Amino acid sequence: MWKNITEDLKEGDMESISKRSDRCYGVPILNQLVTENEIEDFARRGELFAVDHRIKGPTTGTGKFWLVNNIVKPVEKVQSLEGHNAPVMTIMCHGKRIFSGGMDQKIRMWALTGESFGKINKPLKGSVMSMAMGEDEKCRTLYIGSWDMNVTIWDCVTCELRKALVGHTGTVTAVAVDNTYIISCSHDTTIRVWDIRNYECLRVLRHHNGAVQCMSYHDKVIITGGTDRLIHMSNPDDGELLKTLSGHMSPVTAVVRQHKLIVSADRDGMIMLWSAEGGSEPVESIQAHEKQINDLAISGGRFFTASSDMLIKEWELVTLRCVRVLQGHVNEVTGVRCTARYLVTCSKDSSVRLWWWGSEDELVEQRRR
Repeated sequence: MWKNITEDLKEGDMESISKRSDRCYGVPILNQLVTENEIEDFARRGELFAVDHRIKGPTTGTGKFWLVNNIVKPVEKVQSLEGHNAPVMTIMCHGKRIFSGGMDQKIRMWALTGESFGKINKPLKGSVMSMAMGEDEKCRTLYIGSWDMNVTIWDCVTCELRKALVGHTGTVTAVAVDNTYIISCSHDTTIRVWDIRNYECLRVLRHHNGAVQCMSYHDKVIITGGTDRLIHMSNPDDGELLKTLSGHMSPVTAVVRQHKLIVSADRDGMIMLWSAEGGSEPVESIQAHEKQINDLAISGGRFFTASSDMLIKEWELVTLRCVRVLQGHVNEVTGVRCTARYLVTCSKDSSVRLWWWGSEDELVEQRRR
């Protein structure tokens, strides 16, 4: 797929930014967590830092300690990608590409080497809040939800605008697609379902009583969370409300789904776990952060939280134990995405971070020590 994309690039199609290694910086990794005052000092001096703090806990009945770094891959390398000139609000990983969008009203496209190989140079009319990649053959259709109340559709090779979907009367906070629908949600309290072939708005869902702030869409089920503190599960085919999940005491700010499990987060830093096929109450909850959780990512038996407290945390799904804390951003962390090789985060400090996992060989060596 990457080969197809690069072969399709033509001179003049996009603002090509070759050899941008001057804007991709290697970041020194520290051994201990730093305080907020120390973070302010780093920011004031313009110095980059990263902390990979893997947590140890007691072993049942022995009085000894087990080290989480024996079962959690260490962070081997950290890179700071700096191309935005305003807070970065959303990120997306797709194949060998990383996309970032922010309050500078632009989309940047990054290679895994850290080079920015292009950007949508025509400014949008508002901050970029959400992105989704289409399922077309070459994966070149990019869907963007933004502050200007529109869903815009772009060719991410030529960077040409294909279509603007108009209808929302508030900021578009999330967008998702499959081979049938484009789904968007907004601060205007609605969820819109669009036909992906002709861009017609098929239906408007009005299940929330406040701004819709987050969405997860899988297997023809729309899951949304809002300022009304509720999570709704809806059918895109007919707009039917399938289920309402109630338990959060503050606005729901993030939601993800993996198989039958739903994980949600709120403004107070709470995490709640739900069964997609169970009842309307959470099966488990935990105070994960002291401040608002802005984004979630889930991968296998682990999930990650990104918070306004400038921290990224890794959690075990089964035990809800925090096994890792990552530091490095000097402002609110607004987005997190996870792959088998790396973690990607973005922040209001205008940067994107790539956290590369160590190799399996390194993990085996640590277990021998």
